[in-house]
Amino acid sequence: MNQVIEVINTIIENKINISNVINDNGMIFFLYKEIHIFSLHSKSDTDLDAFYFNVYPAKEFDINRILYLKHNVGLNEVPMVSFDSDDFKTQEALETFRDLYLVLKSKLYDVDKVFADILKGI
Repeated sequence: MNQVIEVINTIIENKINISNVINDNGMIFFLYKEIHIFSLHSKSDTDLDAFYFNVYPAKEFDINRILYLKHNVGLNEVPMVSFDSDDFKTQEALETFRDLYLVLKSKLYDVDKVFADILKGI
């Protein structure tokens, strides 16, 4: 299980490799290194205390295919491995999931560009 936290931390540390960020009703899909497909979503609409981190078989699917299956067949029919932040039982692990969530939201809304523009005086 610690490997999952290591992977998430690697994604966070190399956030430049995150692309194709799509918010689908609170489930945030993304590519890492334009190959690996993941999604993250909070288990609650009101707080950030628990998450699901999902890994998809990139060789068989792309994000659009996953979204199609999710909406037309059901999420249970989408091949994935899901990790529940509650299974890790440490504050550090929860913070890692939260950090990824914030990185993805920042990418989704292009916050880095907004901040760069502000710092440049634009």
